[in-house]
Amino acid sequence: MADQNQATDQTQDIFKLLGLELLPTEEKIKLLQKLEVAAREQVINLILEQLSDKDCRDLDALLKGGAKEEDILVFLRERISNLDDLVKQRIDIFKSELVKEVQSIRKEIQDIQDNIAQSAEDAKQSTGKQTLREELKQIEREIQEALKKGDFDAMQKLMARSKEVKARLL
Repeated sequence: MADQNQATDQTQDIFKLLGLELLPTEEKIKLLQKLEVAAREQVINLILEQLSDKDCRDLDALLKGGAKEEDILVFLRERISNLDDLVKQRIDIFKSELVKEVQSIRKEIQDIQDNIAQSAEDAKQSTGKQTLREELKQIEREIQEALKKGDFDAMQKLMARSKEVKARLL
């Protein structure tokens, strides 16, 4: 029972480390299964690196013969004196690498979001400037019309409006 509680605590810790505490339970289970496969592969590779060719063949024979898990662990511990420490270290390295990778991905996502936000702001400013340029062209047309009519009051108002628009444009 203590082992099960410890495993549950470690599972919660990995989700906390990855910042995925709020992930729905179904998604946590799927992710946990994938992480277990990846961690298991790394541990198996670590064990195989520690064994001699003969020991690898003997291990293979045990596995093919349907040996119990306890028997396999005894076999491995007889040949790798610090097996438990090596496995723990490898799992710790795996967690650390996983956290770094997630942090890197989060940073990339944040950078992309920042770039999108900046592009949206640039587009908004560009659109705003384009609108102001169009407004200036319209004012210039109105000034030409007022000039043709000799409406100097309208021309003065339009010139003042033109200055305001130009100030906003800069």
